[in-house]
Amino acid sequence: MSACLALEPVKTLDAGLPALSGRLGQVRTRKDAFDLLARFLREQGLSDLILTFIPPGDLANQAVQWSTLTSEASDHLRDVGFDGRDPVRRRARRSIEPFIWDSAEWRGERSSVAKDMMVHLRKAGIEGGASVAVWGRGGRVAIADAIAPQSVFAALPPSFLDLFFAATVLTVRTIERLSLIRGTPPLSRREIEILELAAQGMTNSAIGASLDIVEETVKFHFRGIREKLNVRSRADAITRFAVLDASWSGRREQVSKSRSRQEDRI
Repeated sequence: MSACLALEPVKTLDAGLPALSGRLGQVRTRKDAFDLLARFLREQGLSDLILTFIPPGDLANQAVQWSTLTSEASDHLRDVGFDGRDPVRRRARRSIEPFIWDSAEWRGERSSVAKDMMVHLRKAGIEGGASVAVWGRGGRVAIADAIAPQSVFAALPPSFLDLFFAATVLTVRTIERLSLIRGTPPLSRREIEILELAAQGMTNSAIGASLDIVEETVKFHFRGIREKLNVRSRADAITRFAVLDASWSGRREQVSKSRSRQEDRI
């Protein structure tokens, strides 16, 4: 992770959350976003983080995962079934709130699978953790597991779980946005101008008048926009643009400068 994205040491989670949010707005890769969340939690004494994105249904075996654990430790956890479909992650999916769990005193499902899993986790040196699920589009779910000894969780303030949830949501939404951008062809300057005006509620004819182009040209650009953003309607294009907009801030600045130059010529 680049030094410019490093978080300043903070005394409380409350102080670190705005900083995390600001840094996430600057990242350009999904791994950088994960690293920021891991750093944020590590400063509170939570030694390791696992973040797993699990697609819905039959695609669940194509999960994407980032982890601060060593390769050997990660392989061991997968070998014993701590792979996204284990008792901890199943509980996270069913729960609407984050929770702290203890591998020595597991309070989730009482199956033999869960009992064996807790034994394997203790053998791997994992006393427990805090887990939370964040649901995304199309049934996809991201599950964050912050790993640390129980003594660390006992020393954290009562607000920790709420802030853990908020930090995870910020990170997951950033990763989702970056995932969308990776598969999205770049929009032209004119297409961005049109989407910005459409997002303000302007009709095609009003957009045309504002940009000094005919309405048919606006419609032509919208066809290209829908194709690039892989959407079927004008409303969907505006919604998708709202997700991507923050990452194209540089282009938006260029558009603004271009408008200023045009106004200067008039």
